[in-house]
Amino acid sequence: MLLVLAYHVWPGVVPGGYVGVDVFFVISGYLITGVLLAGVQAEGRVSFAGFYTRRIKRLLPAATCVLLATAFCTPFLPDSRRLATAIEIAAGTLYAENIWLAHQARDYLAADDPASPVQHYWSLSVEEQFYIVWPMLLWLAVQLAPRARVRPKAMFGALIGTLLVATLAYGIWLTATASSQAYFSTVARAWELALGGMWAARSSERSAPSTRTARWPVSALGIGGVLGIGSAALLFDSQTPFPGYAALLPTLGACAIIAAGSLTARWPGDALLCNPVLQYIGDRSYSLYLWHWPVLVLIEARTRDLTASHRLLIVAISLALAHATKRWVEDPCRSASFAANDARRPFALAGLSIVISLSAANFVYQINAPDPGESWGRTVLGARALEQAGYDFRRSIRSCRRLRTPARTLLQAIAKAVTRPPLAPRRRSALTARRRPSSRSRWSAIRTPRTGFQRSRSLRSSVTCACSASRNQAARSRFRWYGSPTMAARTPSV
Repeated sequence: MLLVLAYHVWPGVVPGGYVGVDVFFVISGYLITGVLLAGVQAEGRVSFAGFYTRRIKRLLPAATCVLLATAFCTPFLPDSRRLATAIEIAAGTLYAENIWLAHQARDYLAADDPASPVQHYWSLSVEEQFYIVWPMLLWLAVQLAPRARVRPKAMFGALIGTLLVATLAYGIWLTATASSQAYFSTVARAWELALGGMWAARSSERSAPSTRTARWPVSALGIGGVLGIGSAALLFDSQTPFPGYAALLPTLGACAIIAAGSLTARWPGDALLCNPVLQYIGDRSYSLYLWHWPVLVLIEARTRDLTASHRLLIVAISLALAHATKRWVEDPCRSASFAANDARRPFALAGLSIVISLSAANFVYQINAPDPGESWGRTVLGARALEQAGYDFRRSIRSCRRLRTPARTLLQAIAKAVTRPPLAPRRRSALTARRRPSSRSRWSAIRTPRTGFQRSRSLRSSVTCACSASRNQAARSRFRWYGSPTMAARTPSV
């Protein structure tokens, strides 16, 4: 994380600091694979609900908070960048930012391209797409292992190795042909995550680091990994073909550091990695990564040139926001417990946060669109596709009878507000203008003396509303008495 922060704030000092994202991919693959394998060893199966519940509680609250704050701060951006920011907020909400940037042929390493406040969500999109495929791959290994008469871990390692070789070859080929698309491609980056996962599958048999392992070879391995990452950060620049062959240096360096920490209980790098300052930053690295880029883009949009004081201010604000997010958003959501028989609640909260972020993106787009009748969904997907998707979504909500009535009503209202395209305001001429009925007309019909069938209709409608609201037997009896046209004629005028 420090490499990415230094590369964005001081690009001339660390020209290849973008390799910190590749190191992050290796670490993420190592940790997630270890969690999945531990769950299989404990329960004997892959728990999809438990895995995705932990991912939702860990990643989604802070990401939604930053997206909403970015949507709120879009007026500080230039007018020419607000519409694109609204679309990228929607893409970041759906974890498809990398697909959108690859579609736009955006060069992430080029300094001349205008930056978006949510452009850095591309790495989170790659990670989330990895989280969708990786548990399914482990489930497939568990299912195929008995038929092949091997252990599930061995089958999983074989599948990871095949995926690693195939995606590495594809990434090298795509980098040589279309480097901008290769940088954001999930398939071209999958081998980095698989590299960490492969070492997790290899080292999961060890319960603790061994003290009998020779110290100096392992220490040399760890120091070599640190030197590999440092040399990549200092020698690479925007002209380096990436990710391709060049990505092997930082990723293998990260894997070497992980191996050194898991093979022996102590090596010289522990004094650096166990530093309290680095541990403090590491605990808040996710929130720091989310906040530092919007703060940088917003401050850079308001100032012509970034001075040294501006750069230090960016780091200070990012650290303060990361600490606040960790304290009041990440920790409470991560420690929240859900009932075992209520597994749908985390997914319902995830859907609600996604709908809120999409609504914020749609609002930002509408207030900045040249045509007030357009929305970001109609621009990206097309009007007919959006209307059909909205119709299918509302129909599926109506058919979901297991939900409670208030929840179903809320989801129906959200579906209508988000998916239905907004209508352009109509001009009303003086000849066709009609007086709109007052809100008191319903009660004025009861107070106005009327005779015959009109009075019976007003009494019937008012008593029917009372019956449906209170469900009182006495109210029903009054409806049967006063609601008939025969008794209405005998009722004195009100």
